[in-house]
Amino acid sequence: MRTLFQHNSQRLFISLKAFAYRKVFLSGVFIFICHTGFSQAVGDYRSKASSDWTTLATWERYNGAIWVEPTAGDGYPGQFGQTNVTIRSTYIVNQNSGPTITDLVIESNAQLVHPAMNHIFIYGNYTNNGIHQNNSVSYIYLNSLSGAKTIDGTGTVNNFTRFRISDENRTFLSSCNLTINGGVQIATNG
Repeated sequence: MRTLFQHNSQRLFISLKAFAYRKVFLSGVFIFICHTGFSQAVGDYRSKASSDWTTLATWERYNGAIWVEPTAGDGYPGQFGQTNVTIRSTYIVNQNSGPTITDLVIESNAQLVHPAMNHIFIYGNYTNNGIHQNNSVSYIYLNSLSGAKTIDGTGTVNNFTRFRISDENRTFLSSCNLTINGGVQIATNG
């Protein structure tokens, strides 16, 4: 009788162990799907080359399934409405227009350069782990229409004019360690 009991308990233990492994595996798959499925939205842009902001070949646009080069009808980021933009590592994008966008991410070893008088209006989150270089009298505006927005990153902002934070709902995250060279203006009334 004792041998049968040990055998059944081992079988129960193995069954519970297999269940636990399946549960961990399925949880991991669920997290992966959620992360990859919701980390981008239809209409988001990311750089795929070093070039001008208004050059369509600089960008890829997420169409809901894959990243593709935007068409003339899609335009460049901010041309036909606000969108999220990521400047990917190793790319330098020259901002030769004055876009209005939602979120901006500048990855490590990436650069966004303002070579002429072209302001950028960012109405969402701002994350800079690379270089945001403003070589002219252009302004970098961090605005918000509603809701809390964040500033984060470990990159550098070289700003010869104004880095303007113009809303009271913007939070510097605890992980933020930006170096801002140049003028900073904080205005809570827009």
